[in-house]
Amino acid sequence: MQLRRSIRRLPRAVPGQGDPGMALLLAVLIGVVLIAAASALLAIQLLSRRSGASASNRDLAEAAAMSGLSRIVATLNGSSGDYRYLWEVPSSAWADAASSAGGATIRPLLSQPCSFKPIDAATLAVLQASAVGGERQDGGVPITSRYNLRSYSKTGLDWVLAVEGLSERGQGSGALHARSLIARRFEVGLLGVPRTGNWEDWAVLAGKELELGSSTVTGPGLVQLVLDDTDDNHNSFASSNSCDSGPLLSRISASNNNLASRIWPTLGQTMPGAGWFESNTVIDKIAVTGSERVWQIDDSQTFPTNYPDAVVSGTNIILPQSKICQDNSTNRPCQVRIQKIRLRSRSLLIEAQDRPVILRLTYSGSTIDLADQGKICAVRVGSTSCYSGEPQRLVILGTTPDAATSCSDSTSSDQSFVSITGNTLPEALVVLPEATFRLSGAATLRGLVWAKRICASAGLTLLSQGGRDAVIKQANSTWSFPTNATAGKSLIRGRGTSTDPFQPWQ
Repeated sequence: MQLRRSIRRLPRAVPGQGDPGMALLLAVLIGVVLIAAASALLAIQLLSRRSGASASNRDLAEAAAMSGLSRIVATLNGSSGDYRYLWEVPSSAWADAASSAGGATIRPLLSQPCSFKPIDAATLAVLQASAVGGERQDGGVPITSRYNLRSYSKTGLDWVLAVEGLSERGQGSGALHARSLIARRFEVGLLGVPRTGNWEDWAVLAGKELELGSSTVTGPGLVQLVLDDTDDNHNSFASSNSCDSGPLLSRISASNNNLASRIWPTLGQTMPGAGWFESNTVIDKIAVTGSERVWQIDDSQTFPTNYPDAVVSGTNIILPQSKICQDNSTNRPCQVRIQKIRLRSRSLLIEAQDRPVILRLTYSGSTIDLADQGKICAVRVGSTSCYSGEPQRLVILGTTPDAATSCSDSTSSDQSFVSITGNTLPEALVVLPEATFRLSGAATLRGLVWAKRICASAGLTLLSQGGRDAVIKQANSTWSFPTNATAGKSLIRGRGTSTDPFQPWQ
């Protein structure tokens, strides 16, 4: 009975009141979930931070590679041009450019072997490796970036410049965090001599074979020795003194030491061509038939014979402006074809007041031979006085092959040449890329001479200053030379041919 009363007296559960044990269990479970969520959030944050740091390191490395490539290209393409020759040299030889004996390694590789100038250590450091600058602070040792030149070498016809960028903890510590490789292809070639500015860079004497003896140049301009692109010619510069005055003077058979500083050898370049002058010209024709007229003038014979348009007055033979290139209403340059001119006692006066005149050697064996009292010059209409200070008005042009093998060869037939002495050709631009210019005695000429062979051991005094301007500047103003013209000292150009591909580390 007592037991039954005790059972009946047990309290009843109050509606809405939970079990304390269950509440505790739920509290523990919620705490575990919150801790897990917090731990997961912390892990995500840590991973995100690590991923962000890794991405930042990669960005730093890629930026360093890009910056390094830009710095190297800017240094090589510097406006001074002092180090542009390195575009033609693999990076494995760049260190030789800073050594005292580097010329023996560098010069044989260049198209202009005497352009080599030893590079200073500071510039070499910029080309090979450098810190980019700036750093990332993350509470420890700063993260820095730098670049290294990986390689610069020739692949087919192009040169490939590869630069690696690195990010690391601590400058130069070697504790690398990220690396990147960037490469660009470059087309390397000659950038023409300047159109304005320093006219000293132009060649006023240029030839493949030069015998200059006691010749001299008075005025601005270079003496260009145009050498074929052969191993023998390249190897001839494989010595540290190959560009000294003695060896250079010997190469052009010159005895005048004043020419030494003007000599500029080039390898693999072409001679200045007829195309600089032939475009936009009018060819002289026979008025009645309309066929091209080829002149042959020899004052040892009765003159004129079959060319009634020439006027003979005393010792002068005059080609009137109104009679040559008559179909020329716009006064374009007049091109007169020449088979042979031989003058010993007469002067050939060519009226060139309103447009310049080209005397064009037309056939193999075409010659202009002036001696004694013979003379050719440009004059004003109606005048018998030669122009003074305007050599660009008369061009003697010859592209027909010359059969001569050397300056001493006087027996070969079909020789094409221009021969002068004294003051027989006072002013002219003589352009004979396939023919010979020679002296039969000491001579003076105002103008320039570009010829396959210049035989001037008798002594040529070349006046390369016109009136107030250099002859070459006057010539360029009249004839508008191509912008890529390379008659003389030229700059090397490296021009990118593709975008910059970032590459996996190799």
